[in-house]
This record gives sequence, C-alpha cells and structure tokens, in this order.
Amino acid sequence: MTYTLSLKARALEARSIKVDILDSSYNWYGGSTFDLTTEDAVYTFTFTQSKSVSNGVLTINLGTIPGKASAATTVYLDDILLEEQ
Repeated sequence: MTYTLSLKARALEARSIKVDILDSSYNWYGGSTFDLTTEDAVYTFTFTQSKSVSNGVLTINLGTIPGKASAATTVYLDDILLEEQ
C-alpha cells in the first residue's frame, strides 16, 4: 500500500524538522526532512508500506538534525494527515 503524509508547518526562525513513519519495532517505512520557514507551508512525502502494520509510529524530530539548521525556536504543526493512495 502507498500512503501520503502531509502537514502544515512553520517556525518562528527558519529550521529543519525530520518526519518518519516506523513500526513498533522502529523499522523505517518512509520519511523526509523539511526546511521550515516563518510562513505556513504544506509539506508532504509518499511512502510504500512493505508489510501489514497495526501499530505504526509517526515521529517528528524537532532536535538537532546534522547538516541542517536546527534553531531552538517555536515550531507550529497543523493539519497532519495520512492518506492511502
């Protein structure tokens, strides 16, 4: 099955966040790093689930991301949506 995850986000200072889809054993199914600005924007990524999972995990990393801007600032997240394609 293929899915698209989307979210609306912004930060008070430009910075990056990392979003991942995992199963309960932390096997990775997909994810992306997004470079947020101070303006609301919609960020998306698509992934294919390789096996049936009944207890998946969505992680949003707001910590330091190597090689990316990781300002300690307020981050706003809204309209998080996971859709089957």
